Amino acid sequence: DLAINGIELTDDDLASLCGIPHLRSIYLEGTNISDAGLDQLAQIPTLTKILLGGSRVTDTGVARLQAALPKANISR
Repeated sequence: DLAINGIELTDDDLASLCGIPHLRSIYLEGTNISDAGLDQLAQIPTLTKILLGGSRVTDTGVARLQAALPKANISR
């Protein structure tokens, strides 16, 4: 699990997470993540739980991420 809540995390910062093996859960509540950042998360097939409350993501972005990671539980 990785919790990154309430800090100035950007979409570009998420690229570095792609190299973490076996990352299953990520908590990004209260961050500046947008739909562009979700494209980075879509590259992590081991993710099964993603929390995005208080971020800048849209319903469209979440739907795209859910399509890329169909087994993931994604909460906004």
